[in-house]
Amino acid sequence: MMRALGMVLFAVAISNGMVAAPARAAGDFPLASCASWNGTIIEREGIDTRTAMMKGIVTKADLQDYCERDPGGEVKPPGSKSGISQCVARHLKTESDAELLAMANCPAGLLEFQYGSNAPRRLKFPLRSNADVSCASGNPPLIAQFKKLCPKAASRMRLN
Repeated sequence: MMRALGMVLFAVAISNGMVAAPARAAGDFPLASCASWNGTIIEREGIDTRTAMMKGIVTKADLQDYCERDPGGEVKPPGSKSGISQCVARHLKTESDAELLAMANCPAGLLEFQYGSNAPRRLKFPLRSNADVSCASGNPPLIAQFKKLCPKAASRMRLN
C-alpha cells in the first residue's frame, strides 16, 4: 500500500513538474575573456554542491554573435554580411564538435574547466588578492563559471 501511494505521489510530482532534473539550455557558458565567444549550456546540475557540473557546446548562434562583434578584426570587409557568414563558417568547422565541461566543489572553492581536448584549467577560490583577473589571464570566464555553479559560495567570497 505504501509503495503504491509513493508511486502515485511520484507520478503526480512528475506531471506537475515538481521533480528536480538537470537544467537544460540554461544560457551562456562563459568562455569569452575579451576576444572570444561564449558557449551554450546544455546541462547543469548539482548547483552549490561538491559535485556541481555544467556541460556545454559552441553553437552557430554563439559564433554568429562573436563574428558580428568581430573583436579580432577578422571580418573583411568589416561588418559585411558575407564576411560575417565566412567567419561563422570558418569557426564552425573547428568548434562544432568541441565539448565544454566545468565541474566545481563549491564548499572547497575548486573549479576545473575543460574545452574539447585542451588540458583542463583549475582555479581555487577565493582568489589571492593579487591574482591576475585581466582578460589576458583567462580567469574572467572561469570566475563566471564558478558563479554559475556555486552562486552561494561566490556570494560568500564576494566574487563580483
